[in-house]
Amino acid sequence: MRFSYLGSNTERLRHNAPMGILQHNGKVWDFVHPKKATYIELLFDLVLIFCIRSILPVLTEAGSGVVDWYTYYTFCFTFVLMLQIWFNSTVMMNRFGTGGKRGVAYLVTDMFLLMGMARAIRVN
Repeated sequence: MRFSYLGSNTERLRHNAPMGILQHNGKVWDFVHPKKATYIELLFDLVLIFCIRSILPVLTEAGSGVVDWYTYYTFCFTFVLMLQIWFNSTVMMNRFGTGGKRGVAYLVTDMFLLMGMARAIRVN
């Protein structure tokens, strides 16, 4: 739950604002309704899961049963980078996105970049 600050009780009474949900130390806070997820954001989540699933064989398909350091660090770097791209994109869309064409184009571009990263990592 997120709350937005409406001001003190005197400010609320002066502007004839309705009573907020929460009052604490003479300040009035009102509930801010969360945004609903759009279908493109849900598709972006599925693409992230697909990309993570496609890089997991790098660790599990070691020929001798031992994963060398280069493969391990490549996997860790790619995994963390994918999560960071997803996290930043999701936060930006939830905070500043309006669901317009620019936001959809941004998410589709990020999806293709994630899939390209997942395809670039190979098992030796």
